[in-house]
Amino acid sequence: MLEVVEPERLVNTFADWTLIRRLVPEGKGTRLLLEHTGFDLDDTRRRAAFDRMGPGRRELVLPEFATLVEAG
Repeated sequence: MLEVVEPERLVNTFADWTLIRRLVPEGKGTRLLLEHTGFDLDDTRRRAAFDRMGPGRRELVLPEFATLVEAG
């Protein structure tokens, strides 16, 4: 973890990639904004890795993250 700013931001890296998660109050809830940088999408191997990660984020990572946030 590179940076933790409670309760608004988490930043971590792996390989050349940086993942920034921002929690933004919205109405009676919170919006999660994800920024994933460092991908060279012109490189076919990196593009394939990026494309494979999408479903995992939506189906596994985001629901688990929501559970952790809701638990406090």
